[in-house]
Parts: sequence; C-alpha cells; structure tokens
Amino acid sequence: MTMGVRSIESSISAIANVGGSLVYLAASVISAGVLHPILAPVVMLAVVPNLWASARAAKLAYASYLATIARSRRLSVASGLLTDRETAAEMRASTAGSALLAEYGRISDALTREAVRVALAQTRVRLTGRMMAGIGTGGGYAILGLLLYVGWLALPLAGTAVVAMRLATSALTSTMMGIKNLYEDTLYVNLYTRLLDMTRSRTRPAVPRQVAAPELITVEAVGFSYPGQDEPALRDVSLTIAKGQVVALVGENGSGKSTLGKLITGLYQPTSGRVCWDGADLAEIDEEAVYQRIALVSQDPARWPMTAYDNIRMGRIDREHGLSVADAARESGADQVIAELPDGYQTLLSRLFSSGRDLSGGQWQRISVARGIYRDAPVLVVDEPTAAMDARAEHEVFESLRRLGAGGRTTILITHRLANVQHADQIVVLDHGRVTEHGSHQELMALDGTYASLFTLQASAYAPAEF
Repeated sequence: MTMGVRSIESSISAIANVGGSLVYLAASVISAGVLHPILAPVVMLAVVPNLWASARAAKLAYASYLATIARSRRLSVASGLLTDRETAAEMRASTAGSALLAEYGRISDALTREAVRVALAQTRVRLTGRMMAGIGTGGGYAILGLLLYVGWLALPLAGTAVVAMRLATSALTSTMMGIKNLYEDTLYVNLYTRLLDMTRSRTRPAVPRQVAAPELITVEAVGFSYPGQDEPALRDVSLTIAKGQVVALVGENGSGKSTLGKLITGLYQPTSGRVCWDGADLAEIDEEAVYQRIALVSQDPARWPMTAYDNIRMGRIDREHGLSVADAARESGADQVIAELPDGYQTLLSRLFSSGRDLSGGQWQRISVARGIYRDAPVLVVDEPTAAMDARAEHEVFESLRRLGAGGRTTILITHRLANVQHADQIVVLDHGRVTEHGSHQELMALDGTYASLFTLQASAYAPAEF
C-alpha cells in the first residue's frame, strides 16, 4: 500500500516531466527531419533499445518486490521479536535468542541473494540495451555519412544535422526515461488499485437504515468461514437472545465462541444465514449505527499509550453526559489499580515515554472492563475478561457484570471458567463450530453431557483432597 501511494505521487511528477520532454523532442526531431526526412527515424535508433532495457529492468524489480514482500515482513517480525520489550523476558528465559537471530540471518541472506540476483539481471538487460543503442548510434552516423558522400546533404547541413541529432537524442532519452519511470509507477499503482478493489469487496456497503437498542437478537442458521480456511469456524448456528439476558458461550479452544460473539454484534458478517436485531438483518443496517450499540471487552485489550483516564474514556470518547470515568472505574475495580499509580488518573500508561508506567495483564483487563462499562452500550460482549486476574478481582468483575445485566443490558459472556456462568440465562455449548447443548445451568447438568462433564472436572479441582 505504501509503495502504491508513493507511486501515485511520483507518477504525477513523471507525467509533467514527460510532457515537457515531448515538446523538446518534437522540436528536435522536426529540426532533424527538415534537414533530411530520413534523419527523423534515424534518431530513434539510439534510444529505443534503452527504452526496452529500462522497461525490462522495471519489470524485474517489480516481480522481485512481489516475490520478497512476504520475506521482508517476516524479517520485520523477527526484528521486532528480538528487540520488543514484551518478548524480552520470555526470549531470555527460553534461550530463544540464538534461534531468532539465526532466523533473522537466514531471511536476510535470502533477501540479499535475491537483491544480487535482480541487480545482475538488470545489469545484463541494461548492458544489452546500451550495446544495441551504441550500434544504433553508429548506424545513425553512418547513414549521415552516406548522405554526405552521395551528395544528398551539403556539408554545412551535415554539421547542423549532427547538432540536431544530438539534441534529438538527448530529448528522446529524457522522454523515454520519463516514460520508463511512469511505467514503473503504473505497476505499483495497479497493485494498489487491486488491493483497494479487494478491500471494497469485503466492506459492507453504506446503508441508511438505522437501529435502536435491540429487544430481540436472532441468529438464524449462521455459518462463517475465515478467508483462506477450508474448515468453517461456525456451521448452522441458531440462537435467540432477549434484551437483558446474560448468554454464556462455552466450549473448547477453537470451538467458535469468539467468532459467534463478533457475528452477534455485527463485527463479522456471516458466510451463510443471517443475524437480526428486532427482525432487521444486520447486513442491511448501517454498520456505524450497530457499532454505537455495542461494547467489547477482550482477553487481550488495547493498551492505549495515554493516561489512565483517557484509556477508560476511549470506550466512548465523544461522551459529554451520563456515566463518568470514575463510576466505570469503581464498578470494574479499576479504581483500585488507579489508586496505586503515582499520578492517579493522569498517569501515562506507556513505557514508550520516560514518565510512563506499565500495568500487569490483570490490571490492563480491569482497565478494559472499565472501558466497556463506560461505553454504556445496550449489547456487551465480554470475551475472557478475567483470564489474567486474581480470584478476588475476577469475582468482583463478574458481580459487576451481573448488575449490568439486571439493568437491562444484554451480555454475551465468553469464558472457560464455568463457575462464573451458573447464573447465566442461557448457556450455549459449542464444539467445532456447532451448537451441541443449549439451556440453563440446571438443565445442562441434568443432561449430563459436555457441559456437565467440563463443569464437574473444574469443580473437582476445588474439592477437598483425599489422603
């Protein structure tokens, strides 16, 4: 994308240069043609080979760029892993530094070999072009000498013709170089436009239809497949959620819980089936209007390089009235985290700055929960919000979520800790993208299926040990 944007800018400059060179070229070629008609095409003999060589070299560079872009990205990833503070401790503890350095060196060597290969290929092409241009230049002067020998061109005019040919050759060379640069830029601009077309094909069209806080959410025979994945993440999932309900999505890793949560809130569009809010298909509703009605609390929340106050306010940064940042922090327990910071709410939460502070994973999750509460949206998706919290903090967060549900907010809870879903209105058990069990805690325990097995397994860890 960056190359495409740069090429658009440079192609505009190239068009201007080519336009000026064409005027200069036309004047020079016409001048040579006035002296003798055969001199006009003779001028081309010295430049056309260089044009071919430049175009061929540009194609080689473009093909190499496409072939190495993945390696360049991998090199950047390896460099980040070696230098990022987030991975530094684990890299040392696992003695992975030498392996990462070896990987970095291997990719660098491969990119260097490719750069040398392309440079040699371009050199051969340009050498061939210049040899042909030299032959063309010699042929041009030979033709000029022949015209002088047979008397078709007077000696004074022959001298003038030499000057005209040099001027025409210079003008043509400048023009051809401009065209070459324009051609090279066009390759990257075409790639850029193809990427934009791909983006448009994956973007929902803007629709004027708006939506209010949903009274009823229905998931109708929904299926979803990630791009490039053969196995669908969800298959034929149907579900009905009433306003104010707490719905728990449980299952093993990779069962489709997080994907279903994103489909319910319109963050993803289903491959098949549909998701409706009060009977209206989300695909036919303005996506910004949907996003205004949802809040997302994820397991790995965004760590904005801002103050603690602004980190919570990012939940709905345009708010002027209603729930305050302090209220959201108190409800989530984040106020306890902020109280320990040197400047309280004004503490900068980023080690990118010398005065910044960092938080633990559990502390960041509390900030994230506060952000979701501050957003005060009618539909809340909570995806493993307490994975890094201690038991007391986890209990406080889930108590807060229960109070929010009692206030009429619809909550989609995704978690592996089944002790926290006993009071959910609905528990949906997913396995390999399918709903295998559905009901309340009591109903699923009576069913004695997957949920009962997982719940009993987790509960056994807290049973008194027998000696």
